[in-house]
Amino acid sequence: MAITWQIKRMLRDATQGDKSDVVTRITWKAYESDSNGNTGARIGQVDLELGSQPFIKFDDITEAKAISWIKEKIGDDQLKLIENDIKAQIAENKSPNIKEGVSW
Repeated sequence: MAITWQIKRMLRDATQGDKSDVVTRITWKAYESDSNGNTGARIGQVDLELGSQPFIKFDDITEAKAISWIKEKIGDDQLKLIENDIKAQIAENKSPNIKEGVSW
């Protein structure tokens, strides 16, 4: 399976200059599950600022667009680290190094 990205929350300024409802922070979750139900996940947030790209009204922002902003802000190296961490969590769930229980 592929890693799924999900937007959990977007914070926005009511006004910023001549713009309204300007997204300033996005909280995200990235996760993956294997066919046996073993999962791995990471949660994070990115701060955004108005830039040289055209402004998109809040009501017109799609989840796909918000995810593209996250990935652009995080960068390729950090995206690879997140992906590797999620895959490591799944591997750990398959064969846990830590066991739980009592001896009696």
